[in-house]
Amino acid sequence: MTTVSSAPGAPRSRSPSGQGRRGLPARGAHISPPATASTHVNPDPLRKRKLLLLEKEINKLIGKVERAGYALVPLNLHFAKGRGKLDVGFAKGKKQFDKRDAEKEKDWERAKARLMRNKG
Repeated sequence: MTTVSSAPGAPRSRSPSGQGRRGLPARGAHISPPATASTHVNPDPLRKRKLLLLEKEINKLIGKVERAGYALVPLNLHFAKGRGKLDVGFAKGKKQFDKRDAEKEKDWERAKARLMRNKG
């Protein structure tokens, strides 16, 4: 699990290790402003945000997503000290045979329920 920070308009800073921070775009996420936010400014909850990560972390995430076939999944979003913190994890999809087994199980459950309804 990796924690990334999202700060609107945050300056690009250098980390102590000399690695530069870059932004990773987060699109399509609906992030409502917290209740304690300003009442006279209504930002768009679907706007593009920049996730601040070290270049090494970005390369590691991209490598797992592109080469290993994982999907990057948000696990937790919370606000701390005026910044949004996002915990992300990796997920791997089902194999084709797992999908077929799950479909057979669903079909059997539906048929069983239909038989029980018609019987009684």
